[in-house]
Amino acid sequence: MLFRSTVSILRPAFGLLALAALARQLALHIELGFDVVNFFSFFTNLSNLFPAAVLVFSARRRSSPSDASKSIE
Repeated sequence: MLFRSTVSILRPAFGLLALAALARQLALHIELGFDVVNFFSFFTNLSNLFPAAVLVFSARRRSSPSDASKSIE
């Protein structure tokens, strides 16, 4: 039970941390005069944006266990 509650707290926290890092990087990119399209053309930025979004949106999931997780426990 403690593991599940810890994961449910850390999942959105790490997602928001990644989004904050990407936002800061984008702000620096624009500040230096680079194009926004150029920022999103980098694979590293896109590959960090996708898991961050997955972590944030998965936090919205209900905390009740599904049938699959009941069979594991």
